[in-house]
Amino acid sequence: MCACVAKKPLYYPAVRWMRDDDRRAIEMPPVNQREAQILAVDSATYRQLEGLMGTSGAIGAEMVNVASGSKQEALDVNNFDEVADSTWFENRMGRRRLSRSDILREASVGGSPSPEGAILVMAGKTQGKVQRLFVMDGRGREYLLRFEPPGLRGIANGAEIVSSMILNAAGYHVPRDHLFDLDTGRLTLAKDARTRGKYGDIVPMTRHDLDVIVDKVTGGRGGRIRAVASRIDVAEYMGPFSFEGRRYKDTNDRVPHQHRRELRAYKVFCSWLNMTSPSSARTADMFVRTEGEKGYVMHYIFDFGSAFGGAGSWERLPDSDQFREVGAATRAADVFTLGLHEDDASYEDDEYGFLNAGSFKPGSWSPSVPNEAFAYMNRSDGFWAARIIMRFADEDIDAIVDKAGFEDEGVRRYVARSLKRRRDKIGRYWFSQVNPLSEFRISKGERGTSIDFEDLAVEYGFAHTEGTEYRHRLVTRFDRDKLTPWTRTSQTRVELDAETLSLMNRDRVYVVKVQTKRPGDEWWSPSVYAYLERYGDGVRLLGLRRRYGLH
Repeated sequence: MCACVAKKPLYYPAVRWMRDDDRRAIEMPPVNQREAQILAVDSATYRQLEGLMGTSGAIGAEMVNVASGSKQEALDVNNFDEVADSTWFENRMGRRRLSRSDILREASVGGSPSPEGAILVMAGKTQGKVQRLFVMDGRGREYLLRFEPPGLRGIANGAEIVSSMILNAAGYHVPRDHLFDLDTGRLTLAKDARTRGKYGDIVPMTRHDLDVIVDKVTGGRGGRIRAVASRIDVAEYMGPFSFEGRRYKDTNDRVPHQHRRELRAYKVFCSWLNMTSPSSARTADMFVRTEGEKGYVMHYIFDFGSAFGGAGSWERLPDSDQFREVGAATRAADVFTLGLHEDDASYEDDEYGFLNAGSFKPGSWSPSVPNEAFAYMNRSDGFWAARIIMRFADEDIDAIVDKAGFEDEGVRRYVARSLKRRRDKIGRYWFSQVNPLSEFRISKGERGTSIDFEDLAVEYGFAHTEGTEYRHRLVTRFDRDKLTPWTRTSQTRVELDAETLSLMNRDRVYVVKVQTKRPGDEWWSPSVYAYLERYGDGVRLLGLRRRYGLH
């Protein structure tokens, strides 16, 4: 009986962009600090063992792939297979291609800490390789200062800035990250400053603790140091969110997190940035008060220290002795000597480095820390992310990398070049996993109504226009009646003439199936379904759906 139920009813209005009603005023959900502490430890240690056989690990993910021929589709998408704007995600680059100035302007919101006056230290992290300070500047604005280990010449800081700018432009809620030259002599310890002790308990922070942090981040020299200043300009921290389940007593949180497309498809963005540790410990829920004590929860992703292969945790730059020379591609190993070859053509097959392009395989990339939502990602989720990523033009990537403050020009060029090539590999791979037709739109002409669309594989140069064919047919919603036969064409357009329109009743939903065939293909691709209804003297588009099988 379940097999007979329609899998994708048209639940929502006939609009592509929607906003989720998840900002309703509620009582603040309980904050479980112990759970947050356990989650941070769990993600870094025990989960990696558990994940070997669980669905959150690499082997478990493959088991899910094999066992479920078609995975559960994401539950937070509308009729047009788009994610609604929400407290989790805000459509930016997906809605329209942002200009370079838009990307840079969005990243500058909030500004850096004040360049003058004392900087009050309210909390600090003294344990581990990466030190952090929670501070307040002279204007009363709070920031998280993150430092890279001495000697990395801006690579770790640059990884943070690049990741933050890209994810923000894509639509994720992230802190605004700013490069900030800090005079450590301005740091003043607050009376109630706190830190985490050796055994994880919260203890008062002493001047000695602060001096230890300063010595670590400056290499014992003191003085000025470059940091990343992060600012979330909203209210009260509630701890991390989980990549599965829902937050207890948050009635706005209606979709299990593992079935949210933006969290599943976050894997594709992580693969682009080589973000090796996208765990729940690197997330934050913030409570925004709107009506007295009531408000709603905003969901943030932050702390991109694991980008570029974990650059934020490096103690020094890798050296070229770690790499073998195999042809021209291995000259990319010069990245680690900071003496890159001047001829960009020599890096055509970049095999090495923290953002290698030559051996990068988007379909098999996986993080070093298990992530529950990633195990549920399917081809529709991957296509959604790849479509956004491909909208980052070369000049956008150059502008983002220039803003990141890499101290070495060779590293800057390597990062920009690798991001472009990894982007193209992501687009090529995910556009091959589904029929990559998109941007469907209705237009009226003298002979009837046209449905125009774009073939993204052709649009981005992954397939040739010459030899590519399309075929389409009009059927009733559940395929009981075929109104037109399969019609082959080389044009990205479906023509519905007056005679065809006259066959469509005004109280029924119809489907145009569109398939694609490339040169050398034996079979036609799976269909993209465009749902239609009669509207006025033409039709209107109600939604889209992508099929995986040969239908």
